[in-house]
Amino acid sequence: MPWEELPDQPSLDGKAENYAQLDFSLLAPGWYTVTQKGYSPQSGSQPNYFSPDPENGEARYAPSLDATYFDLLMPALARPVAQAQMDLYRLVNLRWTYEESAWPGLDFVIHATEPGGVWQRLAIGKGSRVAVFRYAGQEDLKARLPLLSQTL
Repeated sequence: MPWEELPDQPSLDGKAENYAQLDFSLLAPGWYTVTQKGYSPQSGSQPNYFSPDPENGEARYAPSLDATYFDLLMPALARPVAQAQMDLYRLVNLRWTYEESAWPGLDFVIHATEPGGVWQRLAIGKGSRVAVFRYAGQEDLKARLPLLSQTL
């Protein structure tokens, strides 16, 4: 679904659960951020990330994904921009481990994990295009590289 068509769903704090924000800058004339939050259809005991159920207040699995996409004017800035965005997505109360790896068709892959296994960050780049993800949930972002690499 294109970012313009993401539905705004009010959350408990009054912000939209799913939204996209288009931004502009000199070196990236059009870049955007997407935020998505979800709830498990079943309440009760679920591993990892929890959120109160809006209907009855019980714990419910609630994955969260933030992603920022850049198309830069200068491809040489791809890695520094990705690292800067990863730092913006860093949660300061967690200790992070970083791993760089190769993936066919991508110039770089940087994966960051924290010991609790709930939060992850992933930066990928190809030419002048960059995508950076922050995820809380059960899935492994590196295992999703075939899908995530298609965003570039």
